[in-house]
Amino acid sequence: MATAMNGDLKLPIAYFFNSSMDSYVRSNLIKHCLEWLYDTGAIVYTITFDGLKSNICTAENLGARLQPDSNWVPYFPHPVKPKPGETAMPPIYVMLDAAHMVKLWRNVFGSSAQLQDFRGRSISFEHVKKLHALQEKEDLRAENKLSSSHVNFSNNKEKNRFAAQFLSISVADAIDACREDWKLPEFRGSEATAEFIRIVDTIFDTLNSTNLRTRNPYKKALCNDNIAAVRQTFAEAREYIRGLKVKGPKK
Repeated sequence: MATAMNGDLKLPIAYFFNSSMDSYVRSNLIKHCLEWLYDTGAIVYTITFDGLKSNICTAENLGARLQPDSNWVPYFPHPVKPKPGETAMPPIYVMLDAAHMVKLWRNVFGSSAQLQDFRGRSISFEHVKKLHALQEKEDLRAENKLSSSHVNFSNNKEKNRFAAQFLSISVADAIDACREDWKLPEFRGSEATAEFIRIVDTIFDTLNSTNLRTRNPYKKALCNDNIAAVRQTFAEAREYIRGLKVKGPKK
């Protein structure tokens, strides 16, 4: 699917029938698609797909490096070499689909793994469960959309809105209020959980932004007005994420 960056055009360009496909076959098919688009005069700036391991391997076969190390290269060269006198095509950046990535974050956070931040503080799914239980008991909502479908998400793993509403600033704010304003003992030590949710939500809003008119700089499409703030936020988020640790299944 080719999607225009300067308009509303979305155009299917190919459909490949397969029962299984390894990353090398995928990368060769992508090269063919890029060559076809080049012949039309279209300039391709990015390629977007879900964050599956096979897709990561495909991007690396094309020349990108998406492993979290110092040699991180989020782009690969265009497969079409310029003819004498022609300008080289720009590199093609790899974008992992924000909606799919927030679901992966939710799945890790809600799994049996124990997450810790760089300070060694526990990031616990139990705090979200306790918030939901409290709201059900009091029959009130602390300005969030938590429901049993969000907490028991195994049957709703593919629904983007459940993941986005689950990892939202409104949930983080409610957890903070339970701990700081209402002094509820079951929310002691929930600072790291609220911070984790808040950071993931900010990253998702920024990567999923399309509107230039909103006043929220993190929900606004990238432009001269917010690019400095976005760069700073991403730099801080990258260091935070690199400091996260998975301690294995809970006992």
